[in-house]
Amino acid sequence: MDITYLDELEPMDFYEAIIELSDGVDNQKAIQQDDNLVHGCQSRVWVVLHEDTVVFDSDSTFVKGLLTAITSQLNTIEDVRTVSMDKYNFLTVDKVSYQRLKGVDSFITRLRELSV
Repeated sequence: MDITYLDELEPMDFYEAIIELSDGVDNQKAIQQDDNLVHGCQSRVWVVLHEDTVVFDSDSTFVKGLLTAITSQLNTIEDVRTVSMDKYNFLTVDKVSYQRLKGVDSFITRLRELSV
């Protein structure tokens, strides 16, 4: 998925685009267990690696869209091991709140932990 367009959007257009990305994400009720919860997120987020594929869910539509954009770029287990917020130019305070950025960082940290 090409997400480079997100870098250029104004904050309001960015918000709408992120919400649209979440539209195609199914709920993953099976992973909604305490062991899979990402700590440090404002919203509840769960994540697992299933056969080297990232499976996640969130109780926030906006967060689902953010995580969809991020995980769409993770095509291999090596991508998961080396993922960082620096790879995503759209993750800026003018588009995403500081609390959400901290949550994304917690999500990425958890992904790297799972990939070991």
